[in-house]
Amino acid sequence: MAVHQLVPVARLLATTLALASPLVAVPSAARDLLVDLPVDRVMLYRQGATVARSGRVSIPAGTHQIVVRGLPATGDPKSLRLSVGGSGVRLGALDIKTEHLGHSVLDQEHALERRVEAAGDERRALEDELASAQLQLKLLEALAGGTGTGAGHQPLNGPQLAGVFASLGTASDLARRRQRTATIRLRELDRRLGKLKAELDNLETDRDDELRVTATLEASVSTSAVVTATYYEPAAAWHWVYEARLDTTRGRVTLLRRAAVTQTSGEDWRNITLSLGGARPAADASTPQLGSLFVGLADPPSGKSLAMLSAVQLGAREVASPAPRAVAPPPPAARVIATEYAAEYALPGRLSILSDHEPRVFTVADDAFDVKLVARVVPGAERAAHLEAGFVYRGDVPIDAGRLQLYRDESYVGEADTGALLPGAAVRLPFGIDERIRVAVREEPAESGERGLLSRQYSRETRRRFEVTSYHPTPVPVELVDRLPVSRSADVHVETLKGATPPTVRDYEGRAGLLLWRVSAEPGRTTVIRQYYAVRYPGDHRLVSNEEAPGE
Repeated sequence: MAVHQLVPVARLLATTLALASPLVAVPSAARDLLVDLPVDRVMLYRQGATVARSGRVSIPAGTHQIVVRGLPATGDPKSLRLSVGGSGVRLGALDIKTEHLGHSVLDQEHALERRVEAAGDERRALEDELASAQLQLKLLEALAGGTGTGAGHQPLNGPQLAGVFASLGTASDLARRRQRTATIRLRELDRRLGKLKAELDNLETDRDDELRVTATLEASVSTSAVVTATYYEPAAAWHWVYEARLDTTRGRVTLLRRAAVTQTSGEDWRNITLSLGGARPAADASTPQLGSLFVGLADPPSGKSLAMLSAVQLGAREVASPAPRAVAPPPPAARVIATEYAAEYALPGRLSILSDHEPRVFTVADDAFDVKLVARVVPGAERAAHLEAGFVYRGDVPIDAGRLQLYRDESYVGEADTGALLPGAAVRLPFGIDERIRVAVREEPAESGERGLLSRQYSRETRRRFEVTSYHPTPVPVELVDRLPVSRSADVHVETLKGATPPTVRDYEGRAGLLLWRVSAEPGRTTVIRQYYAVRYPGDHRLVSNEEAPGE
């Protein structure tokens, strides 16, 4: 790769191109082109971004060196690409160098830092002046209180006393004037210090280096062309912010999808086009591979459990998981560009994203779905009915999993996580507790104890009834979910007892032992569901249970 030396700054400044302004012609004798390319387009990923900087350059005929400066040092040099659009122009090899900033931005920053330091010194001096004036006032007050008292004290005559009080009064006035002046100057200094710090923050230049790209450029004729530099910027990210609003009178859910965008590249992205992609670029994007797994027998080491030994020998490992507003008409939604494997959201218009660690939130889509409402009761976890809205997602592009802010008839009810919405899949969204449904759990008398003469068996019964009472003016669909124990031993038997209410679905959602009852809760009436079962096992054993988490 050819290495091109950067020419002196004085010579470069003579041929600087202002790319953000209308086209500026370059003298035909110019051999070096120094250009600043403003950020024009950004493709933002969940972590990282592809940044494209573009500008139109006037290129004389002949061979030149083009120097693109101002690229942030946080960009990935390996990903940097330079292109020149236009016929008769050929681009040579690139030389990428890191340059220390020495231009006016850093000079301004250093000057402001010195002014902030000087203001801090002045403030400490004023604090000392204020403390001195306060101490002087305390001494004067003590002297004024001590005149004419004390053992062996010679009393002062009238003229002497008048002179003492006049002197004390004059000194006190001077001390109070010093105190007032110091207080006023402190207040003005604090305002000035605040402005200096704000001005320093607005510079937003937390980078001391930049990347510069040098390339040979050959033009057969004088022309103008668009020069574009693209690179991967890791210091940027975005995530979904969802808002779901349920209108119970219309049976309709509005799902508002927003994107929260942040970037800390050290430079502001102003007047750019922004697209959001769902990809997660990785340093190693290859498919993982597995090696052979060999097992054998060995004497277990002392002090280790069999479970720990098994985990070590078989290569077991843990895998960590990847992390009220006023109602107003939403802005225009993003344009969706989707394939079978990826989706991209192009936000409308031109936007600005500052490098200040603060998220900017943009509306991506606003979808509405007709839903069916149902009250879901899980008495084993909570004695309350939760309102849920169900629908089939008919969209062509999946909606990613995320955190929902939930509103029911314009009232905020909380937040909840939602899984991905896939085309053609049934969806349930929660909308808080239904206060018009009451749930009660009643324990009924049960028989438990040993049975059998030769083969002693122990029987443990559970008799429980669930009472659901609706205070809605119309019938409400209710789903109640409970469970039966599941035996993992041939000696343990679980049976449903006579009188139990048959469930609508057994092994609900493919989970062993889960039971689902679907009922219609009539206004003002109590619906009763009876859950009766017995667990039988050998009397000389102890029954143990192991609860599996819902996500397992």
